[in-house]
Amino acid sequence: MIETAGQRYRLRRDTMFSESSQGIYFSNSTSGFEICGDHAYRAFRAVYPLLEGEYTEAELREALGEEAWERLQIFIGPLREHGYLRLVDPCEDIVLDGATEMRFDDQLNFLSHYTDEPRRAFSRFRSAPLVVVGDGECARALVRALTDNGAGDVRLVLPTSDAEPPVDAPPEVRVVRGDPRTDHDILQGAQVLILTPCAASSDLLLHGVDEEPGRLVLPVWAFGDELIVGPVNWGGTGSQGPRWADAVQSLTTHDTDSASSLFWSRAWAGMPTGRETTWVPAVERMIAVIAAFEVFKATTGAMEPETGESILVLDCHTGETRRHRVLPNRLLRTVSQNSERLAEMARAAAESLARPPEPAGRILPEDLDAYTDLVGERTFPISEFLDEDLEQLPLKVSAARLVDGPPKPVNVGGADLWNVAGARLDAVRRALALHLEHWAPVREGQAPPSASVVDSLDSRLRHDLKPTGPTVSAIDVATGDTLSVRAAATATLSPANSASAYVRSCGGTGVGHNVREAVEDALASAAVELALHAVTTDGAGVVLHEQDTDDKTAFLYSCARDMEIVPELIDLGVWLGRHVVVARADSPSGPLWEAAAEDTTDGAVAAALTGLIGAFQRGDGTSTWTSLSHPGLTGASIAVAEDGAPVGREPRILICDITSPELDAVGLVACKVLTEDAGEGTVQ
Repeated sequence: MIETAGQRYRLRRDTMFSESSQGIYFSNSTSGFEICGDHAYRAFRAVYPLLEGEYTEAELREALGEEAWERLQIFIGPLREHGYLRLVDPCEDIVLDGATEMRFDDQLNFLSHYTDEPRRAFSRFRSAPLVVVGDGECARALVRALTDNGAGDVRLVLPTSDAEPPVDAPPEVRVVRGDPRTDHDILQGAQVLILTPCAASSDLLLHGVDEEPGRLVLPVWAFGDELIVGPVNWGGTGSQGPRWADAVQSLTTHDTDSASSLFWSRAWAGMPTGRETTWVPAVERMIAVIAAFEVFKATTGAMEPETGESILVLDCHTGETRRHRVLPNRLLRTVSQNSERLAEMARAAAESLARPPEPAGRILPEDLDAYTDLVGERTFPISEFLDEDLEQLPLKVSAARLVDGPPKPVNVGGADLWNVAGARLDAVRRALALHLEHWAPVREGQAPPSASVVDSLDSRLRHDLKPTGPTVSAIDVATGDTLSVRAAATATLSPANSASAYVRSCGGTGVGHNVREAVEDALASAAVELALHAVTTDGAGVVLHEQDTDDKTAFLYSCARDMEIVPELIDLGVWLGRHVVVARADSPSGPLWEAAAEDTTDGAVAAALTGLIGAFQRGDGTSTWTSLSHPGLTGASIAVAEDGAPVGREPRILICDITSPELDAVGLVACKVLTEDAGEGTVQ
């Protein structure tokens, strides 16, 4: 271990500082922070030339004296903590010959701003065996970029016999001819395998070369008029990071022109993908440099590669490069069994059902943060929020555009009394619930279920059909017994339920930051489903008349009058301990209706009115959540009576963990509450 006294303090080259009202503000290309103090700015201006990597700690102590050295710690501590100041280790055990050190002095100096051991980091890159596959300008430029920055062991594999080798290839490069699709030994020994656009690379990726254990593969590939780098499972075996197939699936889902069809037709035909714009030599050289820098970051360990979670996309028309995060795709992944989380869901459901539900709190802007990790163009389930052009009075309204799941994109609306963040959260949670309704989870290594399989859920199962297909684990909330249910019951809009054996009213879906939040959301959703099923089959609700209510409900009634909305409120009774209310009204585009479940009748009235008024206010054809999620029902389907709302029966409640890979990747949780009248389910 090198003594601290022999290390040199070096301020990152991209560090900027300026005087602030409280003291001094530091910033660089990625972050910023402030150090408070009356004379902090003047003091740092006087000492920062000493932090350029020329002096060791011992030399600074001697030059400044102990008292001044202690005062300097006011800056050194925070600068070190935020990564602005490196304590550079000479790494005397790393031997670089003089010519190498002189030739790559810029690279060593660059690394010293990102790691305390730049020589050791450079040595890792220098000795890493790298293999590049390709026969085009991208492959040649990539080899040059790697060797120009210090790579000392590069193998260029030319997969076609007529490919021209690089002119004046440096001695660090070994050129090998051979087809890696048939000669697998040609790729052996590579720490990083870089696949550049060519037919051989397309075939290797289609056959899952990047999914082989112990192999790091950096794909450089074309999609339409774009060249793309990544993603790479830099974490190695056991990591759950995104793969090339996840990126392709996401881009295909979001494709609005012919890029995906061209990609797949050329890839399966064994041809390079992309259009003519992707074969311009200057553009190929640009993407090669980007890819080489990713390899440099990963092998030195000095910086986090961007391609670990994202793809880097170069627009070949404009030269613009953008980063898009890629999530593990639910269509390509099996989901690991998380028995602990499922048990926690069952406990949370039992506790919630044993006490009155808590009133919903006011939504804060930060509550939206985790959900925005699932919103974005090109690679996320939800492409964007549609609210920039919406009138935000009297309510705050938004809509989330769901791309991944339904056959075509669907705009899911949301509304909130307080802020746009609340409206966005309302929209995105409902959109994710619809997203999950299209996905039946397949579990890892799923053996035939040893527990009983619940095949029917009350009268919600079409008894002329026999359900088949995969199962998911469920826990009976009342007894704690573990059962198996058909995956189709948890995702009624998925291919698993193509025969329509189960209908939507089997249960409710919930999404949340944690288990308890997801369970509460699912129970509320299930309560609405139970109530709607009851009043549209053999029951009726009771009309509620406007009366003295709390301030929130009074405000919503006032908004309805101002907008010339004449809502009819119908009490559907208490289900799963939650009061369920429907609000319905005529609109210029047709009847609208919204159902909500809350801890009190007033709360349910407020929630239903909020959804109804929000749909009127958006005026963009975005219907209410209830209208969207129940296309076979209308508000007119609900019968009303004079003798009171229906009395909710206590159903058997099963709970399932349906957290998809996408939600799991961003730290969200999803569960499904399935309901079944006790004794009526057919257990086989």
